[in-house]
Amino acid sequence: MGPYMAARVAVGTRNPVKVVAVERVLARYVDLEGVEPVRVDPGVPSQPVGFKQVLLGAFNRATSSRNIVDADYGVGVEAGPVSLAGIPLELQVAIVVDKWGRTGVGISPGFQLPSSVEARVLRGEELGSVFPAKRPGDLGEGIGVIGVLTRGGVTRLELTMHAVEMAILPLVNEGLYTPLTVEDLRGRIRAMDL
Repeated sequence: MGPYMAARVAVGTRNPVKVVAVERVLARYVDLEGVEPVRVDPGVPSQPVGFKQVLLGAFNRATSSRNIVDADYGVGVEAGPVSLAGIPLELQVAIVVDKWGRTGVGISPGFQLPSSVEARVLRGEELGSVFPAKRPGDLGEGIGVIGVLTRGGVTRLELTMHAVEMAILPLVNEGLYTPLTVEDLRGRIRAMDL
């Protein structure tokens, strides 16, 4: 149980996969009063590229949704390719913001982009729209590209849950972390190189 009797949670998306992931994870840490999906402007392209854009999208989703709903927690999740030693890896970043302005950041496991779509995604085309899925419903609101690639072994829901779980840790383990404030995290994201 977290520091709240009952917690209202806002999620900066209406994507059902992300909403379910947030609900499942936060239910382990707080007494959920409700999870409210909120349509927000993430302030980044529909296919963010690079750590700065992916972090900024998650940050804007978390802070905007929490402010709109006046929730105890706001959660933002953004996915996109980031570079690791020049290798583009697709991953999800989650940011959780609480009503006191404390934040937590987490990422999911990452996977290499398929060669057939890598250049297009790095130019900003959405991964779900350029990936040759057998059934389009498998992607954005289904098992995701990772689910197709792993033949259902790992799904988009699981990646999202991992990112959210990592992000909530500083806020529910008091005494072990000194969570960044919203302003500090905003400043660190702005200072990042593209």
